[in-house]
Amino acid sequence: MMVEIYMDRLQDLLVAPKDRKLELKVREAKTGIYVENARKEPVKDYDSIQGLIDMGEKNKSVSATKMNATSSRGHTIVTIQITKVTKTGSASSAT
Repeated sequence: MMVEIYMDRLQDLLVAPKDRKLELKVREAKTGIYVENARKEPVKDYDSIQGLIDMGEKNKSVSATKMNATSSRGHTIVTIQITKVTKTGSASSAT
C-alpha cells in the first residue's frame, strides 16, 4: 500500500490519478489502523517492491514553489506486509 495525504485528502499512489474512483478512508479494527480501499499488490522480491515504489513516486502530487520547481506537497505512507509461507503451506504475516 502506498498512499499520499495531499490537501487533507488520501490518494492511492498505486493507482494513476485519472483512474482513481474509490474514496480512501482511514479505519480502525482490532488488528490496527488501515486505509480502506487502498490498493495492495503482492510482490516476491526487492525489484518488484522497487517497481511499485517507482510507480507511486510518479503518481505523487507535485507543484512548484519559490524554492523548488517540483516540490511534493503531500506526505507519503508506504506499508509493506511480509508473509512467511512454510513448506507445509501454512502462512503467517506481519506489517
